[in-house]
Amino acid sequence: MTIVIKQIRGEVSKINAYQTRVRPETRAFGRSGKNISALTKQLISPPYKAYTTEFDVEVPAQNLAKEIYSDGDWQDQKRKLRDMIASNKGSHGEPRLGGPRSKAPVTILVDHSGSFRGDAALRDVATAVYEAARVLDDGQIPFEILGYTTRSWKGGSSRELWASHAKPHHPGRLCDVMYIVYKSFEDNFKDTYENMALMLEPMIRRENIDGEALLWAHSRFEKFGFSNWLCVVISDGIPADDSTILTNPTSLLLEHLEYVRGQLAQMPNVSIKNWFVQTVPVDPGMATPAAEKSEGFSEAFVHDLKDLVFDRLVDQALH
Repeated sequence: MTIVIKQIRGEVSKINAYQTRVRPETRAFGRSGKNISALTKQLISPPYKAYTTEFDVEVPAQNLAKEIYSDGDWQDQKRKLRDMIASNKGSHGEPRLGGPRSKAPVTILVDHSGSFRGDAALRDVATAVYEAARVLDDGQIPFEILGYTTRSWKGGSSRELWASHAKPHHPGRLCDVMYIVYKSFEDNFKDTYENMALMLEPMIRRENIDGEALLWAHSRFEKFGFSNWLCVVISDGIPADDSTILTNPTSLLLEHLEYVRGQLAQMPNVSIKNWFVQTVPVDPGMATPAAEKSEGFSEAFVHDLKDLVFDRLVDQALH
């Protein structure tokens, strides 16, 4: 299968005891001094809302791996990642990032939807993220690697709760979201890069609620107190969850994503860059091809990230 890569510039429950529940207030975003609760209400109230956030989770990748794999299987999965890295070694040259040093944090936010379940797509995205992380680590740029998916198909516990309440009309987002932390701003990349072996696992590829994932990533950035933020999103471009779409207006998730992008784009300290990896273009008029085949994705992605980060560093140095 040929995967067409598209990019858009400037566009902007509980599984076990060691997981952290995602509180509703972490959905909010805002500049310092803004009323977070008011922004939360604006973003989560109708026409967009989550029926419940009770079953949403945020989980470190290494902890999720313990839920999925035996010790031996996890070692095999990490070996796959190391083999992938070794086979790709040298294809991008040295990961040097020239230019001035500055605290310009970057979040790499990766869609874990079912459209990425093919071996080629999993491998190419994981390779691109790994190579990009090497560039950021070499440049001493603070960065996070995050993923988003759902805990199950068909709505999970959220849908069961809704059904037990006589299935009210237009319930809003009707699934259990799962946010995966591969590397936080605090982590050392050399100590955590093997967590990315989980990115090669097809069984965690389910549904994708992109708007709320962006808000979650932004809330994490704010928690660390940085002044500027670049978020690079790798996705198929289409938020989707059957449970939500079948019980609400079909455009609910996409409209919410566009709204969140628009709100974040108005913040002078925030930049959102989207890389679309998809088999069918969402809207050919909106995007320009970055690569014709999946094999070109990693190289194009890393090259673009270097340009983005360098431009931001120079801009900060001059201002």
